[in-house]
Formats: sequence, C-alpha cells, structure tokens
Amino acid sequence: MISRLTRCLFLAVLGLLSGSQVMGQQHAGTTLRFIPHADVTILDPYWTPAYITRNYGYMVYDTLFAMNSELRPQPQMVDTWTLSDDKLTYNFTLREGLKFHDGQPVRATDVVASLKRWGKRDLAYGQPLLAAATAIEPIGDRQFRIELRMPFPVLEALATLNSPTPFIMPDRLAETDPFTQIKEAIGSGPFKFVKEEWQPGHKVVYVRNPDYVPRPEPPSWAAGGKVAKVDRIEWLYIPEAVTAAQALGNAEVDYWENVPTDYTATLEHDPNVSTQSFGGLIGIVRFNHLNAFRQREDAPSGAGGGRSARLPQRNRGGIQKIGALAFRSMPATVRNLTSRAARHFPGRATSRGQNGSSAKRTIRAGASSCSMPPTSPSFTRRPSSPMICSGSSG
Repeated sequence: MISRLTRCLFLAVLGLLSGSQVMGQQHAGTTLRFIPHADVTILDPYWTPAYITRNYGYMVYDTLFAMNSELRPQPQMVDTWTLSDDKLTYNFTLREGLKFHDGQPVRATDVVASLKRWGKRDLAYGQPLLAAATAIEPIGDRQFRIELRMPFPVLEALATLNSPTPFIMPDRLAETDPFTQIKEAIGSGPFKFVKEEWQPGHKVVYVRNPDYVPRPEPPSWAAGGKVAKVDRIEWLYIPEAVTAAQALGNAEVDYWENVPTDYTATLEHDPNVSTQSFGGLIGIVRFNHLNAFRQREDAPSGAGGGRSARLPQRNRGGIQKIGALAFRSMPATVRNLTSRAARHFPGRATSRGQNGSSAKRTIRAGASSCSMPPTSPSFTRRPSSPMICSGSSG
C-alpha cells in the first residue's frame, strides 16, 4: 500500500535514472523537459517538508541509505557498516570515490554535520535520533559512528522518504544555523543544479554529474544504482493546465507529472503521448472526539418537529471507551496525526479543486507520511527512439 501511494511522488525523479544494466541506451546530448507539480522556490533541502524540494534534493544530493521497493533500507553512500551486540553502536564506512559537485571529496565530517543539521529540522526521525544518540562523530576520513543510549531504528531514519530528507552536503554548508536557509546547492548526487539558469516561477535546470559513481546494484525505488540517462533536465513550471497540455501536444515538453482529469481523454487519444495512471484515493482526517455524542439539553428539535435523536448515555459511554482504546492502540504515527494534524498540514494531499485540477498536500506525522497520489494520470510524449531515460518502477 505504502509503495503504491508514494512511488508516484518519486517517478519524476527516479524515472530519470536507471541501473547499469541499461547503460547501453544512453544518448549523447539529450535533454528531458519536464512539468513538475509545483515550483522549486527553496534550495535548502532541510528547510521545508514540501515534496517538490524533496524531489529536487534527490536530483542534486545523495543519501547514506535508501528505501528499496520492499521498504527495506539499503546502503547508498555507505559501503559497509556494523552494529554492536547491544544494538547501541553503529559504525559506518563511506564508499570510495564520492565527490561533491565542487570537486571536494565526501568525508565523514560532512556526514556528521549534515545529520546534525537535518536532525534539528526534522520532526519525524531527526529530532528523535538526536535525542537517542549520545554521539554522532567521525572516526576517520570515511568512517563515522552513531552511539545510542537506547535502541533506535537508525537505518530506517537514514533511509527515510520523509521530507526533510537526510541528504548529505559539505560541512561548510551543513554548519549553517539550522534556522537560516542555505542558498547554495552543492551535493554529490547524479545531477548538478545550474543556478545561473534558475528562473523561479518558471524553470529549473540540472546537468549530469560526470563524477557521480553509481552503485552496482540494479535500481529499486530510491535505492540501487542511479545512472543518469540524459545530459540535461529542465523542470518547466507551467501552472495553467491548458498551456501545459498544448506544450505536451506540440512536443515542447516531454513529461507532465500531474494532469487534471479534464484533459485525460484528449491526451489518451494522442498517438504520441503515453499515459501512466497510479489510481487515487480520498484521504480524510478528523480530530478524535471523546464526547462526540454529547448534546445540549436545550438543543433544537429535529426535522419535522420531533426531538433530535440522542444516543442513550450508556451507549455513549461505551463508544467513548472504544474510541479511546482504539486511539491508544493506533501506531504512534497515526496517533500523532490525529492529535496534531493541524501542525502537519503544510505538506500535501491530493484533492479535487474547484477548478477541476488536482491540488496536492501531504499530511505528515510522526515517522511516516500519508502520501496521496494524484487522481489523474501522468503523461509523457512517446519517444520515436529508444527511451532516453528509464528507471525503477518499484
């Protein structure tokens, strides 16, 4: 279920990458033009839970671990690691040859500074990890250690798909105050951010990172080898659906991430357009009510002059107890969502807007996200030659 719900959010990013087994399909000088669901306005990947910033982060940065299609954390920047018998000490060794976009090698000090800055910004895993850790420290140029005062799901935290995501950046940037935005985008990921061509509200440009060293494993969701299949990617933010549809039909763009259902039938009949549908759902969140059936004695009469229906007191008490018991038995993440939903609404969930378009929001809570895919398909122009990019479908 989680895989089906979340994979559509990564398709636009992970679809640009693939494993080494399809490297023979790479085309020189290719450009992919893509219409994302939102505009990139923030370059600091820790600053906001917005998924558009998270997706930009996966283009530019890399992670220590990543989730595969079975939701199991797999090493990404990490080569080897060990866990003590008491499950309180993790020792990690980074892969050789990792470089940032400015040419500097990725070191353990960069990892430690990044984790500490991310930890202060992330409510789901970051802050709990910092609270559970007695030390997060480098023990060599490529080695670092995490020591705990109590068992904690460290690998799951480092591989989380939540936003903010624990991307690794140079320590000179990671040492910036967590509550001051970083304006420079320097990662070690498969693509470089071209700030000189960035046009907020219109275009974001990435170019392939020739120094990126992908893992040898085949791609699996956010994990595995990430081989860039194109040399340049342009995210063209086109908020008007009519304009976006015309651009796709005129071959001015190659990929439209979220398409309003009003345009589905027309685009499906275009022989040059292929569609991918991920289904949809409606997410409903309500606050927990221990006294949901309480009614004032002077409540107005019901329709037709009769008194409003009232649940007997004995039934009200029973339902209240059942509700409280069910609330306590919920997983912590769901319980946090019910208790503090208003605090986590700045993310995105999919809903139908008044204008017929898909509005997106994710409800974040605890250590997970309730991610709701668009109720309409994504569309890409059908290439006349072999695919210029491909990736894991999870």
